[in-house]
Amino acid sequence: MNIQALEIFIEVANNSSFAKVAKNRNVAPSSISRAIANLEDLLNLRLFHRTTRKVSLTEAGQTYFNKIEPILNDLKVAAETVHDIINKPSGKIKITSSVTFGNYTLLPILHEFIEMYPDINLDYVLSDEVIDLVDERVDISIRHGKLNDSSFIATKLFSTCYRVVASKPYIDKYDLPLTPSDITNHSCLIFNWPSFSGKWKFRKDDRSFEEISVSGRYSMTNGMALRDLTLRGAGVSLLANWLIDDDIINGDLVDLFPTYQVSAHNFDTAIWLMYPSREHIPLRVRLLINFIKQNLGSELIKSTI
Repeated sequence: MNIQALEIFIEVANNSSFAKVAKNRNVAPSSISRAIANLEDLLNLRLFHRTTRKVSLTEAGQTYFNKIEPILNDLKVAAETVHDIINKPSGKIKITSSVTFGNYTLLPILHEFIEMYPDINLDYVLSDEVIDLVDERVDISIRHGKLNDSSFIATKLFSTCYRVVASKPYIDKYDLPLTPSDITNHSCLIFNWPSFSGKWKFRKDDRSFEEISVSGRYSMTNGMALRDLTLRGAGVSLLANWLIDDDIINGDLVDLFPTYQVSAHNFDTAIWLMYPSREHIPLRVRLLINFIKQNLGSELIKSTI
């Protein structure tokens, strides 16, 4: 039996689309339909329900999928294991992170890694959405905040915090807010994301707590854009320390409340490296995991969550 036809069957089942699989493989949709039709003829059963909008597995197709997918995965693992023994690292790694963290922090070290291993290719998905590692076949994910998923392996790279900042020209023009409540008199730059509400939370010495409603003329979904506007004097913003600490050190931004912990959601936040399983990790993926840890990990508190 043609293994490629089985791989196409698995891909169509996971994507519920002939067209998407054809696009991913850079082939005509008719070739994908033909491969599935030939497989159905060989098995003498119908694997998919087909409509103009979607394809879905039949009952027989689902049973076949459940049997075939682990076999194909085992064949892939076996091939990769042998390859790792006799060859240098090669192949594709799929990695995902948020847009801002990827552009500002991760891309420079990923380029360095690729220069070290010319036979490895990266499929880098920059997205602020939470991507399903299993469904999207992601090898490595960099995630922010407090982790809730209990099925993946995670390494804490470093703790993070947030700072309320403004540029010196902005402060010269509008005066320095002295207390958290003073920011209600200022134009705030809002990160428009569900977990970032229109309220900023201030905590001091783990005792006093204030929640301040903020508003402003700018609302956007990109942290680098917020940083750029803040540097241009457009207002007061709440940004992650890894994004703006250099700007504070250089004197381009001022930390308005250095004695407070500040957040828009919760105070316990970190950057995490995640991957689906400890088993059968290809050499190329292990190398990148270790490379990211060595270059970004300041704490490296390993845990299975």
